[in-house]
Amino acid sequence: MKKNKSITSIILYMIMGAIFVYFTFNIYLKVKTTMTYESKKNALLNEIEQLKQQEQSLKQEKANLENPEYILKYARGKYLLSKEGEQILRLPAKEQ
Repeated sequence: MKKNKSITSIILYMIMGAIFVYFTFNIYLKVKTTMTYESKKNALLNEIEQLKQQEQSLKQEKANLENPEYILKYARGKYLLSKEGEQILRLPAKEQ
């Protein structure tokens, strides 16, 4: 009788141990998954912030390109366009 109780106790402890290991492993997997999703979320939030900054920059550039005065200044500076009767002299770049 005592031997039978001993075997039953051992089986019960093994089942409880297996259940404990199962739940511990599941918790580990959930934590790992949560951390992975949190990392992806942070990366996407950073990307959203960068895209918002880029959008602001593009809106500003668009507004500038709709302004005729800006276009004239840009063309004069970038492509060396001159006004009528104006001469443009190119100076050599400074060496540092």
